[in-house]
Formats: sequence, structure tokens, C-alpha cells
Amino acid sequence: MNVPPLDRISESLRAHARIDAGLAAPTAIRTIVDERARASRCGTLDEYAALVERSPEERSRLRELVTVPETWLFRYPASYELLRTRLAERRDRPFRALSVACATGAEPACIVMAALSAGVAPGSIAVTAIDPNPSALAVARAGRWGRMALRDAPPAWAAPWLHVDASGVSVSPEVLARIRFEEGIAPEALAPFPAGSCDGVWCRNLAIYLSAEARRAIGARLIQLLAADGMLFLGHAEPAGVFGLHEQVTPVAGGTFAFDRATAGMRPGAEPHAAARVASTGAGRTAVTGTRAASTQRAAPPAPAERPAALPPGLDDARRAANLGRVDEALAIADGLHRSGDRSTGLLELLGTLHAARGDVAGAERFLRQVLYLDPDHVEALLHLALLADSRGDAGLAHRYRARAAKEAG
Repeated sequence: MNVPPLDRISESLRAHARIDAGLAAPTAIRTIVDERARASRCGTLDEYAALVERSPEERSRLRELVTVPETWLFRYPASYELLRTRLAERRDRPFRALSVACATGAEPACIVMAALSAGVAPGSIAVTAIDPNPSALAVARAGRWGRMALRDAPPAWAAPWLHVDASGVSVSPEVLARIRFEEGIAPEALAPFPAGSCDGVWCRNLAIYLSAEARRAIGARLIQLLAADGMLFLGHAEPAGVFGLHEQVTPVAGGTFAFDRATAGMRPGAEPHAAARVASTGAGRTAVTGTRAASTQRAAPPAPAERPAALPPGLDDARRAANLGRVDEALAIADGLHRSGDRSTGLLELLGTLHAARGDVAGAERFLRQVLYLDPDHVEALLHLALLADSRGDAGLAHRYRARAAKEAG
């Protein structure tokens, strides 16, 4: 049977790179495949399909174009404040972390800087960072990125290990020495790690590219690797349920996208312990305001008359509901904020992702385009719009969105 070359390439991406069938569909990858075939000097698509089938390196290059590596320093800043708080309570213990799909390495570098700033001894910090893209790992090992790797002012605590100049940003050798970079694709790349060996596991903004089978396989492995008191960090558009983990983890705090293992006596999805409450610090940034078991003494509760009036739900509440998979509740809160006049990019992006989760492509695109009107270089909005264009079969538009996102993310 003579299988068309685009179908062969699509199957290679699905089988070897675990790419979602929609993203790897022949109509979705045609433009990218044409570009790579020309760059590889293949005379026909049949020749290029044969190259993809025999060459892991070419599959990696193709995968990189289909799934733009999203990375920048101190993304989700509240998560690193939470990490520092937790590590400060146990600074005398070793800290072992895993960063899955680390792209060009900004995430593992931030993990190390947070641990160092919390007082963990450098020799007690060990972070393993995995990614299938060798060119991204080459950047990660160098520890230097372009100016877009730093979207906001870095936290003051990172200053000893961070250098910013006119051409970009870099981290100190002390940070890089604590990271082991490995090439591999999850879940297979996670097999060598012993169960319970990770105090922190990061797997962010990967699920949106993967097949449902791959997401479940990765989720099962991630929870096995997590230590009893470890934390799991996911992306803003990835509730734990997409990995099949909604019954096994408990959300920590809005804005951190972090999860503890669910424990006896705490219903999965319940309000987290006091340590993880997060308060806004302005300019869209958040910081942890409490600590887990920060004190063994409990103050007497105030009299009912002294209790302040409940605040109306805010963006963090909408994000928390979305993170738990309660899409209708999240959308109700977000719609209310929008009607009240909130036009922040954070809210508009959330509205876009919520409408997409409900299958409302037109509504999702409407809000995400508003994000781009306010911030033309907004990488998440560009990537979400690329996925929506794919779902409509508009491969050319999807490719243009991804190209813009790749330019900004790099």
C-alpha cells in the first residue's frame, strides 16, 4: 500500500514524538514540512518522509517547529516564591528536582536560584532537566538567553546569580553546575528515576501538544517520582486532570499552579493549607504570604463582628477553578470581571483558554486576539491561536502564529 508522504510524516510525529493527532495532522504540518524538506535539500516529499523516518535528529527539528518551546525566566513568579518558602523550612535537607520539557533551560535555572536563595547548600541541590530538542539543550547548557528571556524585572533574591546586559541575560556557573541536562522524550525518559526520588517536579505547558495516551502515561510516572512531601508544578492551561491526577494531588495556591500529594483527611481539590495563600503584589505579580506549618501556635479566631467582609472573586479565584477543571465556575468569575471593566491581558487570556476548553473556537479567538492587540508579542496567546487555527484546518495561519511565538520565545 502506497502511503502518502505527509501521512507517513504525521505518523512518525505521533509515534515517536507523542504529538497530538490534531497537531500532527497532514493538513496542519504541510507548511512546516515543505520548509524542512527544502532546508534538507530533499527533492521530493517522499525523500523527506524517508529522512524523518530514519533520522531522530530530523524528527526533533520537525517537532520543535510543531511545538514551539516556551521558556523564559521566572515565569509564574508566585511558584518560585512558594518554592523558596517551602525550602527555607527544610534547608538542611537535600533538594532533588526534575524539569520535564525544559526547552532552553530557563525553568531549571530558576529552580536552582530559588533553592540557593532559600539557603539550601549548593552541594545539596540536584536538578535534572530533560528535553527532546538538542539545539534547545545546547542553549540551556550555555546558560545564556536573549532579552526576551526576561519579561519582567527579576526578583531581588536572584541577583547574585543573574547577569543582565544589553544583549541578553545569563546565569552564573554555580547555577549551571547544579543542573544535569539530558536529551529525551517523556514518559520514556523518566523511566530511570527511582520512585519518590523528586522533591519537586515541573512539567509545564507540555500537555497541550501531547496525545491523551501520552498525557496519562506521563502523569502516572510523575506521581510515582514525587516524594511524599514533594510538589508538582504544571502550566496555567493544564489542570491536573489532563494528566489523570485530579484524585491524587491537591492544589496549593492560585497563581502558582502547584500541587501537593493528596493526603488522608483532605479532599482532592480542597482549599490548600494556610501556607500557600497567595496575595497580589501589583503589576500582575504574586507572592506567598504564609508558610506551611510556619508556627505551632494558633491565634484565637476573631469575633464574628470583627471579620472583614468577603471579597468578590478575583482573577486568582478564576484561575484556581480552571486549574481544578471547574470550567463553568471559572468562566462565570472571569465573565463577571470582564463585565466590571477588567481588560488585563491575564484575564483576556484566561477567557480565551476557557472558551477553547468549552469548544467555542470563535469566542476563544476573539479574546486571544484582544490579548495580541494589547501585547503583540504575547507568546501564550500566539500559541493558543495556533492550536485553534489547527483545529479549523488553517495550517498556514497556525504556522504564522507559531513562527511569531518562536521568534519571541527565543
